[in-house]
Amino acid sequence: MCVGQHERRAPALREPRGRDTPRSRPHRAAQARGASWWRGTLRLLPYGFPILYLLQLAMLLGLLMNRSGTLEQAAYAWPALAVCATVGAVAATAVVVARLLALGTYRWRR
Repeated sequence: MCVGQHERRAPALREPRGRDTPRSRPHRAAQARGASWWRGTLRLLPYGFPILYLLQLAMLLGLLMNRSGTLEQAAYAWPALAVCATVGAVAATAVVVARLLALGTYRWRR
């Protein structure tokens, strides 16, 4: 340490007091009241990928196998793939519907 230089110390952690405690902080939903509609839409966007995958499964398999076919043929050839894609699409649809219903209920209560 050179002469004239001060040793840097980490700032002391201050104890939360009054309005600074974790319980007194406003809930995130209360903070998001002024949030715009497009933020909610962006959060639901990834749930569209399993649905899109199921709808385009026959085309994707046809592209990989260099053939054309239908979803029924793909389900007959690879039943596990078709079942997993269907379950994923149904689950994503359920999540989107539940979130939209909750959003509508939340906005209706305000």
